[in-house]
Amino acid sequence: MFFLLLVWNNELIYYGFKQGEGQLRVVKNAKPISELISNKNVADSTRNLLSKVKDIREFAFSELGLKKSDNYTDFYDHGKDPIMFVVSGCKPYQFEAKEWRFPVIGTFSYKGFFDEEMAKNELAKIKTNGYDAYIRTAAGWSTLGFFNDPVLSGMLTDGEAGLSETLIHELFHGTLFIKDSLTFNENLASFFGTKGALKYLKSKYGNRSEIVENYKKELNDRNTYIQYMVKEAGRLNELYKSIDYLPDSFKEEAKRKYINSIKEKLNTIQFENKAYYDIFKEKQLNNAYLMSFIRYKGYEKTLEIQLYEKFDGDLNMMIDHYIKNNK
Repeated sequence: MFFLLLVWNNELIYYGFKQGEGQLRVVKNAKPISELISNKNVADSTRNLLSKVKDIREFAFSELGLKKSDNYTDFYDHGKDPIMFVVSGCKPYQFEAKEWRFPVIGTFSYKGFFDEEMAKNELAKIKTNGYDAYIRTAAGWSTLGFFNDPVLSGMLTDGEAGLSETLIHELFHGTLFIKDSLTFNENLASFFGTKGALKYLKSKYGNRSEIVENYKKELNDRNTYIQYMVKEAGRLNELYKSIDYLPDSFKEEAKRKYINSIKEKLNTIQFENKAYYDIFKEKQLNNAYLMSFIRYKGYEKTLEIQLYEKFDGDLNMMIDHYIKNNK
């Protein structure tokens, strides 16, 4: 038992060391945004977006009531290559996520890596252990106050709208993060990230501005796709329950047929952006992929109803309620 505990701790220590090494590399090489904005050697498009960060931060603190910090006052340019790889797993015939436990911060149903090979090894490992597995990249994350988080170059790819959503999402994590409640945390941060970004853009450019209209169209497409996946995940879960008594070979065949039907029906959904379907049609659907929608957006409809029925559409009141009642 002692040997097994030692091996487990060694794995955890090595993982923590590599994560700390990657985070320190980011922090060490990050540069103050205030200096970059006036640096003519920095691309105009980058300087323009970085100049928006101060406005977004001030809006998040003063208008949304998020906790003030020095986060996102620096910038780290990692080019076009992904900087973070996130691995998740799920049982093959039920929606129960694989979990990893970490000291202090608690249990997580995903695991992030700065090293792509380590991420791929973890992916292979959990597959070997019988889980469905999924790997994705991440444009941003919150260290929950352990470091001063910088703006990353990957956060700039979706313009000011995407940047504001990501920053508000991550600043919410820095304001409220409940240990061992990952799905709750991510759903709240995702909901307030999109609602906060829309409110920011409206306050700055007007309700009918082009940037607001374009962002609303993007949100409509995204939410259409997400809610479709959440709904189908629920139906697939009911299927799993109904065939629980059958051998795994029968379960696997039923699962394969249903996932194929999810892909086929996706082709019938109408998106504002006609290219939107093409982005996702090649995705390899499995339980771990579908679980990611539950993790981030499973409570979307419930939170939307709450916003208008309990808080009369007042986003600030709703944010304040969650911050005060869940610390």
